[in-house]
Amino acid sequence: MALGLPYVRTYNEAILFIRLRPCGCGETEAAWTAIVLTLDDAPARYFTGQCQNCGRAREFTLAMPEEAYPRADVVFGDGPGYSQVIDPGEWVSVSDQYGERVDELLSDGEFDAADVEVAQYALSARVSALDEVLKFLPHNGDVVPEWLFRSVNGRAVFEAAPARFGRDALLAERTALWENLERFLKDFYGDGGSSD
Repeated sequence: MALGLPYVRTYNEAILFIRLRPCGCGETEAAWTAIVLTLDDAPARYFTGQCQNCGRAREFTLAMPEEAYPRADVVFGDGPGYSQVIDPGEWVSVSDQYGERVDELLSDGEFDAADVEVAQYALSARVSALDEVLKFLPHNGDVVPEWLFRSVNGRAVFEAAPARFGRDALLAERTALWENLERFLKDFYGDGGSSD
């Protein structure tokens, strides 16, 4: 790992990490270009982009696996290891924000094919974000340890609803989100729909 750089496990996690650190104007979106680097004999990426709102130049340098490239699935972290850059409270917040996006789309009244794709992605991302929270549970533990909530935002989410971070609560929420995704796929794609 490149010394002192935030370490992300996948390209998806890199983009999410960047979006969780918005521009000074508040905008989270930019068209990012990534350049592969080697720093301290370890693979890294240098991300540059212009804020879509104010045009300000933005940049991030992140340590990440050499094989981490954009992919179509909604997986933020391969394997059982938990995120080093996004804490469990932030993951719950991400899941909730994806849910809010789906609610906005469904309440719009003009739900077209593009909206279906966005909603499917968001519902899948909700499940994946909860999967990331579950990785913070100790092997034989029933709750996510409080010391793992290291960010201001993640800490606020934890303090607002600490009961959400118990094993049973997380598993129940994950099951509910998965069932919601399956219902959505069945409603819009019929039996031929797939969540893979």
